[in-house]
Amino acid sequence: MEKSVNGTASRRLLALQILGAIAFVTAAVWGIVQFGIPDLADFRAWAEQTGRWFPLVFFIAYALFTVFPTPRSVFTIACGVLFTPAVGITIAVAGTAVSGALSFLMVRFVAGDRVQRWLPDGLLSTVHRRLQARGWLAVGSMRMIPAIPFAPLSYALALTGIKFWPYLLATIIGSAPNTIAVILFTDALTGGQSPSLIILTAILVTLGIIGLIIDMRLPTPDDVKDKS
Repeated sequence: MEKSVNGTASRRLLALQILGAIAFVTAAVWGIVQFGIPDLADFRAWAEQTGRWFPLVFFIAYALFTVFPTPRSVFTIACGVLFTPAVGITIAVAGTAVSGALSFLMVRFVAGDRVQRWLPDGLLSTVHRRLQARGWLAVGSMRMIPAIPFAPLSYALALTGIKFWPYLLATIIGSAPNTIAVILFTDALTGGQSPSLIILTAILVTLGIIGLIIDMRLPTPDDVKDKS
């Protein structure tokens, strides 16, 4: 019965994500039809003209909207388009930290039981298994996997016994390489990136891949039991 309920909740979550994606694409298409396709550099020029408070407003939006199961990558890409690399990286990393903290605290102390029914099938058991194998370091490796949505993973981790500060530190460290790489790559599309930053992007992507390979090769408790 519980499995059936979890399956229904997962389908509802997927339906909401699909509807959100459709709404986003529809709005984007409408904007292109109405106003044409703007140059990416025009977006940054517009952001610079909005005033000194715009980065703060965008940071708050980043931190709050990604508490919910919305694509964090959309906000990260926007950081690369709208701001210089230094400002964009600061907003994205800080926004990720605040979002991860709020998601964790909200589920652990307020909405744990209700949120658990909405988690994708198998996510919570996977999180438990990895934490058993590698402790809080597993959080960093899971944050490096783009296929695992940011907010649902935060919810699942809040339902485990992991402590808050190790969770938050691992979230920042694990999310940073991909986040920074996306911003630097997006900045390159605006024509504002130097060769040294392109090299840094390649290094970050490489480090992320190496971390994933190491994590995949390390055994979990289930693997050890199977061998014994």
